[in-house]
Amino acid sequence: MIGFLSGKVSHINLEDNSVIINIQGVGYVVYTTSHTIEKMRVNDEVGLHIYMSVKETSISLYGFDTIDEKTLFEMLTTVSGVGPKSALMILSISDIKTIKSAIAHDKVSMLTRVSGIGKKIAQKIIMELKDKIDDAPLSRECSDENEEVIEALEAMGYSSKQAQRAVMKLSQNTKGLNAKIAEALRNIN
Repeated sequence: MIGFLSGKVSHINLEDNSVIINIQGVGYVVYTTSHTIEKMRVNDEVGLHIYMSVKETSISLYGFDTIDEKTLFEMLTTVSGVGPKSALMILSISDIKTIKSAIAHDKVSMLTRVSGIGKKIAQKIIMELKDKIDDAPLSRECSDENEEVIEALEAMGYSSKQAQRAVMKLSQNTKGLNAKIAEALRNIN
């Protein structure tokens, strides 16, 4: 099993959130979250914690910045109906603390933002993982406010992906809905 890869990025594919990591002349295709791939550039040296998915017809590698991200990914894939690609898309919607908080506080609407995750599967994720995750140190109000910021940006015509990325970049020190919306707009622009 592969647990960690360290090498040079030789190719980035934004369409399927994959990178090719060159390790001594061998290129490994690694799928990763959108916020991880956004930090990468071709020829960067990177190190990723790897989850290796072995199926009858394929072997796929999924890479994560931190062990915590990989652990949550593995927990998500234990839920029936959530495969590795769906779990990776869930991790791409926000930072790990916000996702854990959404699960801990029954925020079905946050999980259903992921293509292919309907209300039933979102409820199943919450039901099965709520007691297994550490409650994120993020307050419920903060999580609710971030949800409102995303909804406000979407109402202004920004895509769900743009809104989520802008919220992920919010400073921890920014307080209040209006201040967060203003900062998120600056992050988009």
